[in-house]
Amino acid sequence: MIRREDGTGTIYKRNDKIVMRKRYGTKPDGSPLYKYFTGDTEAEVKKQARQYELKREVVTDDAIAKMPFGEYFKMWMSKYKKRQVKDSTYEAIDYCYSCRIQPYDICMTQMKNLNTDTLQDYFNELVDNNQYARATVKKTYDTINNCLKKGRVIGHLIKNPMDGVSIPTEEHFEKKTKNIEFFEENDFNKIIKEAKRKYFNGTRVYQYGDDVLLLLYTGIRIGEGLALKWENVDIENKKMHIKTTISRIKSEDGSRFNKETSTKTKKSNRCVYLTSQAIECLNNLKKRNSPLINSSDYLFLSEKGKLTCGKNVRRCLNAIQRNAHTAVQNSGLHTLRHTFATTLIRKGVDIKIISELLGHTKVSTTYDCYIHVIEEQKHQAFNTIENAFSS
Repeated sequence: MIRREDGTGTIYKRNDKIVMRKRYGTKPDGSPLYKYFTGDTEAEVKKQARQYELKREVVTDDAIAKMPFGEYFKMWMSKYKKRQVKDSTYEAIDYCYSCRIQPYDICMTQMKNLNTDTLQDYFNELVDNNQYARATVKKTYDTINNCLKKGRVIGHLIKNPMDGVSIPTEEHFEKKTKNIEFFEENDFNKIIKEAKRKYFNGTRVYQYGDDVLLLLYTGIRIGEGLALKWENVDIENKKMHIKTTISRIKSEDGSRFNKETSTKTKKSNRCVYLTSQAIECLNNLKKRNSPLINSSDYLFLSEKGKLTCGKNVRRCLNAIQRNAHTAVQNSGLHTLRHTFATTLIRKGVDIKIISELLGHTKVSTTYDCYIHVIEEQKHQAFNTIENAFSS
């Protein structure tokens, strides 16, 4: 009986002996390089394999062995990630390299010296510098782990040295991971009232007031909002179809431009139901942009009829917050999305439905994101139960 265990090679029986066949890189002609271990038991052959690996370099190729990790990371980026991920994701990986790998000694560490200890020291240094929250260090961990996992799969590495690396718990980070921001009911109402404010002549104070409110009433991401066209909106049936998103991408010369791509995930491609408040925003947008639009034009337009950018909408939100004297100030546009979700949770809407409305891939993503609100609801439910049974 032949069977394969993850990371241990192929184990089978031959002439009453247990045999393990394990790959250790590639021969000069490109064919796989295998090593065979034979014994009476599985435990014996696994022990032989471990002893063999301890005597070998972790890296299988001499050129790779002498390569600095930073150079190897950049090679992985350009060869295996650039054409497999969205531009925005690739940009995030490049930012990780520039800010959290290149400035550190790990960048110049040769691959043959890259082991669990050197990597653990690097991550401990990230923590000790007190510049990053745990969430940021965890993203760095995941990115480097993906790089070295690929090295293991393609035969550059015998094993992934990240397997033994651990990230310290939250309490060891001086810079704490920020809780999500959202508007409480009082601020929620202030935002709506201020966004609709008009001058004495009837002109709206905020050019992008309806853009802000549409994000608040639908929970869509700003990129999804920017990509919306009138052909995606069905006011009669109170539906809006999210099919694409727009990201600001950095070009090779350092300038930025809008790029329309598919949505963040397959689940993000969805139908959003429109409340009467959202429909009011859409009608206002259509009226505002009527001299500039046709059936295929974008919703979020500037005064010149060009697609606006997320920064303009954010500046508008921050001005609204400032003038409305909200408790939460100078927040990002994602605060509107968090407010949408939090409001639905507090109104008792099922978490699975909220997850679908937000376009999350998994319900667990929604649950983890809003765990504090869900725990708050559980606590209130417990108090209700206690009061119901009190004498």
